[in-house]
Amino acid sequence: RRLVLPSMPSGGVDIFACNRQVLEAILSIEEPNSSLVVQLFWVGFRREFVPYRRREREHGTSAWSMARRFRYMMDSIFSFSDFPIILTLWVGFAGCLLSLLFAAVTVVARLLGNIDAAGYTTLVLLIVGFGSASLMVQGILGCYLWRAVENTKSRPLRVISRVVEGTSK
Repeated sequence: RRLVLPSMPSGGVDIFACNRQVLEAILSIEEPNSSLVVQLFWVGFRREFVPYRRREREHGTSAWSMARRFRYMMDSIFSFSDFPIILTLWVGFAGCLLSLLFAAVTVVARLLGNIDAAGYTTLVLLIVGFGSASLMVQGILGCYLWRAVENTKSRPLRVISRVVEGTSK
């Protein structure tokens, strides 16, 4: 909820009702691997919540297995949030900064004679440096890909709830 749509209620949505206008707005989003609940909030119409107390299931078991719930959660995140991509970028950037610090410490330790193994310093610096740089580049590429995918989705650019006719002079 926090990653995708913070305005969604913390308990989720079990059932909803909507008018024809909301239905048509949701149906205009043609995405096969998406989240209907997130789409309902994404279209942005006025909504009311009816509080209730959930009761325990008395008979049978839910058709929503843990794997199915996890897949639905991932569809929601990947369809409506760039957080995983931004996280990859920032972890790679932080890794690059830390690898520079680690490089300085390792070089100083090598020069002071605290590291005796031949090639250890070079190998560690290459692994840490290139690993972090690779992760940061993946984050950058992910940001470009996210923008390209966002531009190819068939979501409407705007959803008009009503048109108000005004008088002109």
